[in-house]
Amino acid sequence: MDSLSDPDSAQTDNPLKTGAKARSRKRTGRGITTKDPAFAQALLDEKIYPSLYEDLDDSDDRAPKNLGKIGEKLRKRRPSLSPQQFTNADFRDFLTTNSGATSESAVMTDVFPIIQGKKKGKPTIPTGQDLPFNHLKEIGNIGCPKPDYFNGVQPAEIHQELREKLGWYIIPCNDTSRPALPNFFLEKKGPSGKGLTVDLQIRQDLVYGARGIHRMQSYNKPELFYNNKVYTFGATYDSPYAMLILYAMHPTEPKDSRNKVEYHTTELSCSSLRSNLETCREGLQALRNLQDLATRCRNRIVRHANRAARPQEHTATAPSSPDHSSQNRTSTATDWSSTIDSETSGDEDLLENRSPPERSFSGLPKEAPVSSAEEYPAANPPPPDQPQQNRNSFTMDESVRTDSEIPRDGTALSDPRREKRSFQSRSPSRERKKARNL
Repeated sequence: MDSLSDPDSAQTDNPLKTGAKARSRKRTGRGITTKDPAFAQALLDEKIYPSLYEDLDDSDDRAPKNLGKIGEKLRKRRPSLSPQQFTNADFRDFLTTNSGATSESAVMTDVFPIIQGKKKGKPTIPTGQDLPFNHLKEIGNIGCPKPDYFNGVQPAEIHQELREKLGWYIIPCNDTSRPALPNFFLEKKGPSGKGLTVDLQIRQDLVYGARGIHRMQSYNKPELFYNNKVYTFGATYDSPYAMLILYAMHPTEPKDSRNKVEYHTTELSCSSLRSNLETCREGLQALRNLQDLATRCRNRIVRHANRAARPQEHTATAPSSPDHSSQNRTSTATDWSSTIDSETSGDEDLLENRSPPERSFSGLPKEAPVSSAEEYPAANPPPPDQPQQNRNSFTMDESVRTDSEIPRDGTALSDPRREKRSFQSRSPSRERKKARNL
């Protein structure tokens, strides 16, 4: 398993020091870009694979474990795309706008807002457009990307300890006020663009986003953490054909002596938005659901990593022990996968077929409401296969016999309770009268 002490992760200095020299530090930019003819091979050399890549040396299935659940999320219906809201007239307006976008800038300003959808009343997602990722540590010979569009979180939402120790992986821009930990990207192609270039660009975006998510997952763990699940997503839009393709990328463990993390691209869907109204609805629905899914995953990863960065705040009342802090950090890191997957349960479940219990901020399951029967259980509760009887209902004991228990010879069985009542009802005067008659 890849250790955190590998050359790609060993950072002894602070990438976000308060000194002016550290703040003005810029990347050398020596990596090759997508315009270089050798870029596609450079990605393969760094173990960054395209979708459906066949590795002759390894026949293992590299598809992410949560791929099925992601597909379900993409097919979730959206009210904004119902037949009443997105009509045939809206479809024609989209086609007209798309055909009139003769440059990439026009695609971004005119077409993409329609694809993304208007979000009235919803909080704004931290967004960046056409910003160079000049603060990230380069992956081998691969230059840092410059996405057309990306989503992240506000840097202030990430604990300062994380920003200091993981800055070269999660803070993309030298202007550190820009959105951090991006995990959703969009690359567009105008009428004069090349399809191969946009495919390489989205893979370049995704690998830097997936690496940042991976480092947040692995924080405070002795080794890099792998769970073969996807939390980084992207899309490409080819405007001449109105072709929208959705992607995901996830890391897996190294498989050779070079000890390089492998990154695998998965194509999630492909839609031609100009085919017909229903196909257009399905494509727009998938993109908007994917963007929402990326936001939920990103926010929960940040919250969990923040808890791992400050475990003392969650153990202030616990008894002190020499290794209590280290044990808490280890357990927090170990439970990362289960916490994230359960926190994305129900409407956001990516893993389990059943809905796990609701989670509180501390990551522990919330207690279900206790009814009066549960709060005050019976002293001797019935077995699970027997119904519980009402306290006021009649209960048969050994002294009460049914008709089936009467002997066949007709002799009556005495009832001790009846005999007791009969004896108590006899008064002394009645006994004396009987004696006189005798």
